[in-house]
Amino acid sequence: MESEDSNLQSTRKKQKGEKNCVILDDQDKDVCEYEENENPQATDQSYEEYKKIYDLDNQVNTWSDYLSARFHPKTNVVVEDYIHGDMRTRPFDVYGLGYNYDNLIENIEDHIRFYAEEADYLRGFHLMIDSNNSFGGVGVKVSELLADEYSTKGKIAFPSITHNHQVAAEGGNFQIHNLAQFLNSALTMKGLTDQCCLVTPMSLSKDTFPLKDNFRQLPFSKYQPQSHYHTSAILASAIDTMTLPWRSRRNKIDMAEIASKLNINGRKVAATAISLPFPLKSNEFFVELLEKIENERSGKYGSFHENVNLVSLMPGCHNVTKDVQIECLSLRGIGVNECFKPKRDMRSTKMPSYTGRYALTDSIPCALFSHFARMKEIGNGNSTIPNSITSIDTSLPTECPFPHLFDKSKLSKNGLVLEDGSTNNSGHGVTNVPVLTSLQSSSAVGFAMKSLAERCGKINLNKLHRFQEAGLDNDELIETTEGLINLYECYEDDNIA
Repeated sequence: MESEDSNLQSTRKKQKGEKNCVILDDQDKDVCEYEENENPQATDQSYEEYKKIYDLDNQVNTWSDYLSARFHPKTNVVVEDYIHGDMRTRPFDVYGLGYNYDNLIENIEDHIRFYAEEADYLRGFHLMIDSNNSFGGVGVKVSELLADEYSTKGKIAFPSITHNHQVAAEGGNFQIHNLAQFLNSALTMKGLTDQCCLVTPMSLSKDTFPLKDNFRQLPFSKYQPQSHYHTSAILASAIDTMTLPWRSRRNKIDMAEIASKLNINGRKVAATAISLPFPLKSNEFFVELLEKIENERSGKYGSFHENVNLVSLMPGCHNVTKDVQIECLSLRGIGVNECFKPKRDMRSTKMPSYTGRYALTDSIPCALFSHFARMKEIGNGNSTIPNSITSIDTSLPTECPFPHLFDKSKLSKNGLVLEDGSTNNSGHGVTNVPVLTSLQSSSAVGFAMKSLAERCGKINLNKLHRFQEAGLDNDELIETTEGLINLYECYEDDNIA
């Protein structure tokens, strides 16, 4: 964020005297529209004004549109035989096309080996894959290479499932296109679970099958489900927060250790849930929220998960607030504004302003562990205590180029829920927000795998000629279905350790 702001500012200084400029050069992807003041001395002031009113919704189409970073030549591999967005002449939309793309796989392997040799200590790999087209096959093939050459390293895959109905309508047969998207996702899921330590599907769609207007709702958010610019920002926020346990400099937990806790008994699929923003009120401390949940035993406020509005980001997995068996929580942005608990003035002889059960608790993870133990004792909330809890003070930055997702009439500049009648007087909208993510294994994940397997078993491959041309046969489809059924069986109650 900081590097992009500085690049944008320097670019705008070069454009002094121009009006209503839109930077769309391929060499500099800062597609930010602004209006320059005629007075050259007002450049810095104009830039500050721009930061308040930027709007990229109608200008950002692909992930590279708002990048200013320059990549190393070994970072990118170009798919030379296909054209991005070409859904008519030669689309890159079938699993087998990516899986059997040998030249592309070889180039990716060379680039991975280059960076692996440069690393001082290689701990593992993150695989972020677009699973509903040919890149799902590319991702599975790469995961096989990583399993062969780096078998001792952790590998966590994040297959993204995106359903764009406009593309389907332009491509011809709407139903066939949706079915192809679903089959690509099923084949990718089966392939990744065979090779990776953990697979975490990511999507704002409620279902694994493309359905119109079937998207998750986020409290305090007004995102556009059909905008990849909006949805990718939400998913990226979840991944950035979820991976904090093994990326934090303090109290770091090994990625393989987290994966081994979640994939016990063959449960290689985990669900991700997010609270964006974490709904802490501006006039409330974090410990007061915990006590409020504990004191209301009648269930008025529900469990911690229900009270913080956790929303599932795994398609087909709907219940992420109950029957959670294994869980890793990551929370960010509570300590930065001293929202954890009231501070006592050590120079004062008066009683401290807060004397509750968390008065001696000095960290958010300790408070949460104590809270879940208390809830288990009184028989409310989840039946298990999270396996790990990570917390950092730094909140999630939501300034440029992050989209305007949040309702600033309900949130403060720092993402806290405003009191009734209060207003956001910052003029900048919401510049940062606290976020909570839950990486969990539960029976709901198993039911999602069951639904995926049942639908996969009903597919008539004879209607999908392009899959057959790319090398998929009925035996492989049956094997995929059986593999998904085996995954579901790992989540049955009698397999709980």
